[in-house]
Formats: sequence, C-alpha cells, structure tokens
Amino acid sequence: MEKYRMKGTSPAEEDGKHDNDDDDDDDDDKHPSIRYVAHPIPEKINYAKVSVKTYLTQRERKKIRRNRRKMFREAQEVKIKLGLLPKPEPKVKLSNMMSVYENDQNITDPTAWEKTVKDQVDLRKRKHMEENERRHEEAVKRRKEISNLSIEKPSAYYCKVFQFKNLQNPKIRFKLKMNSKELSLKGLCLRIRDDGPGIIIVVGDEKSCRFYENLVMRRIKWNEDFNLHINNEDVKMNMHNNSVVKTWEGFLRDCKFKGWFMKVCNDQESLLRTLGQFDSEGFYSPVQT
Repeated sequence: MEKYRMKGTSPAEEDGKHDNDDDDDDDDDKHPSIRYVAHPIPEKINYAKVSVKTYLTQRERKKIRRNRRKMFREAQEVKIKLGLLPKPEPKVKLSNMMSVYENDQNITDPTAWEKTVKDQVDLRKRKHMEENERRHEEAVKRRKEISNLSIEKPSAYYCKVFQFKNLQNPKIRFKLKMNSKELSLKGLCLRIRDDGPGIIIVVGDEKSCRFYENLVMRRIKWNEDFNLHINNEDVKMNMHNNSVVKTWEGFLRDCKFKGWFMKVCNDQESLLRTLGQFDSEGFYSPVQT
C-alpha cells in the first residue's frame, strides 16, 4: 500500500490540485483562448500588372519603319514572281526616256512615245498630290477631334492682370504673344500708342497663368535698352524707367475672351472702350501706370 501511495497522490495534494483548476478557470474567463477566435480567410488580391510603355528614339523609329517597308516590298516582289500580282509598268521619266527608247525596239513613233511618257509623269504627279492632300485632310481632322475631346469647359477661370509702362521692344511683344499661344491662354494686351502704358490680361488654368506670370515678372527684362529701327536707322531706346506690376489675380466665373490678341489704342478712352467689350474695364487703373 505504501508503495502505491508513494506513486499516487495524497488527499491534500488532490485538494491543492482542485484549487489550481479553479484558478485556471478564472483566468480562462478573463482571457479567452485564441483557439475560438474566428479569423477571416485571407483573400488573394490580384494586382493588375502595370505595363510600362517604352519610348523609342527617333533613330530607332526610323529603323523600324525602314525594316517594315523593306519587308513589305520583298513580300510584293515574291507575289509578283509567283504570279499572284500583275507586274507593274516600267516607270519611265523624261530623264531615262532616251535610254528606254534605245533599248526598246517596239517603239516606232518617237513623238507619240514622248507624249505617252509626259502623260505618265503628269498622272504620277497628280496621284502624288491627291495622296498628300488626302493625308493632310485626315491629319487635320484627327487633330481637331483630339482637341475637341481635350477641351473641357472649366467651372472657374483663373485670371492674372499686369500693367506696364512701355511695350516698344518687339522682342517682348513676341514673347508675350507666343507664350500665350503655346499655353492656350485667353485675354488681351492693350497699350496706349506705341510708347504708352498698357495692360495685360491672361485667363486660363492656374498652372499656365503661373507660368505666364513667371515670364512677365522674372524672365522678361523690361528695363533693358534696345535698338529700334526708325527711318533706316537704329535708334537706341532708353528703358531704365520701364517696369511692370501685377495688379490682380483670382478666379472668374465666366470668360468672354475668345482668344488672346494685342492692340494699340489711340488714347485711354479707346482702351477702356475695348476693355468694356469684355466687361474688363475695372481691371485698368491709370494710377498704376
């Protein structure tokens, strides 16, 4: 009995064991087992493969075009040899007309032969011009469709207004005009006579207007002297007092400008009258100039 009692558990030990089980039950109530937590099934996300577009250089594009045309030409030659396509007529020009005439014994009337050659030359030229005209019309139509799709009427128009003292320098006028055209801006540039003050109004998207402001306020040197060609003589113009200032910027609900243009007005009333046609006379302030 003692032997088995040593291997077994005593009543006191059994009581202690039951006490420990009660403590474990209390711990389980406070901290439930993670075995009973319903974990969501992980889903496989099918990430779309982003195809990176490769851009070829001009030399590579020319090489591909040259090889493609070569393969097409070789395929045409094979079809002609197999009899699938008729053999094209020899291309006779005025420059090789005499050599063809000497090698061809079937030509009995040289005058009629010359007329035939000239008719063939005119026919090839006419076909060439018609093909060029057709391609040109298709390109214009395609560009127009793309521009119509890309042009969306914005909910608001961004506008910037500048006033300057003098705009006699033709280089400055060229920069203002070309940049407004390239940025697709609307507005105007008015000045009182050639040597008088004026106003610049640009309307468009905010990014383009910000670029144009950088051009007007930083890149263009308004106080730089230049030579003006008058009566076959170069006259140096002093522009030290010339300047430009930004008078207003903000959003407009509507834009009445159809494009961007420059105009020379005779006096201030004419300038205000032109601005009034676009409801913009409030932008001009004579005090600024």
